[in-house]
Amino acid sequence: MAMAPLTRPWHHWCDHGTISTAVAPSPGLCTPSVAMDPPQPGDGVGDRLAWPPTPLCHAVPRPMATREPARTFPCPGSPGDPILPREGVGTGGVLLATWVALMARWPVAGRIVARLLEEKAPLRVLELGTYCGYGTVLLAMGLPPGARLYTVEGDPRHAAVAEKVIRLAGFDEQMVELIVGPSEEVIPRLRDKHGLTQADFVFMDHWKRRYLRDLQLLESHRLLAPGATVVADHVLFPGAPHFLQFAKSCGRFRCRLHRVGLEYWPAIPDGLAELRYTGKP
Repeated sequence: MAMAPLTRPWHHWCDHGTISTAVAPSPGLCTPSVAMDPPQPGDGVGDRLAWPPTPLCHAVPRPMATREPARTFPCPGSPGDPILPREGVGTGGVLLATWVALMARWPVAGRIVARLLEEKAPLRVLELGTYCGYGTVLLAMGLPPGARLYTVEGDPRHAAVAEKVIRLAGFDEQMVELIVGPSEEVIPRLRDKHGLTQADFVFMDHWKRRYLRDLQLLESHRLLAPGATVVADHVLFPGAPHFLQFAKSCGRFRCRLHRVGLEYWPAIPDGLAELRYTGKP
């Protein structure tokens, strides 16, 4: 029997389990008691995570503490539980640190993107940088009926975890298509191989040095619909200055910067760039 996907608004989901330095675990949360493994050379996450991450005293959703979340998921498709396993905590440090970061940041950044999704009601959405699928699920939750989300992840190991997270959240291949491969190779074949003619909404959260190149690829392959919205995360820290400079100076985008704190250290200024594609120089 097919299960219904999540229907809670993004901002509701973001509020669940907000992190604080005082340990007061909510249902479905745990306080990790294991040491986190630092990222290893070749992990491919060097520009995403700083080490060490936020202190271990924070309450952390359980699934990102293991590299096999599907073994401990409760009810698939349940609105409150899709990424909150009840059993098992491992030492997958990269995933655990990511969850700490996401739960700290998304109550702010998530509300911004949720508002944009509600305003734009896009039917064709492209995400560059699936990572472990948390943001993908939140994007999918904010889309109108009949919308389709294409999400691109370059690291097969992250994609394997994301696949489980997305499907257990109740989104099948018709709703969310996970594409594995480098963005510079995937973007040119999105139309012919995956059926994405043009995107109404693009969310970038992959390697920051690729933001500019991939934006230009989307333009050159005519994959941005007139009036399309492009949202790029972490444009101030670690930063994507060339991307911002191009978007502001080329004359084809209307730009707005939403300022938020860096997830690991909120005192460090960061921001999301919101671009509206006009197509006119």
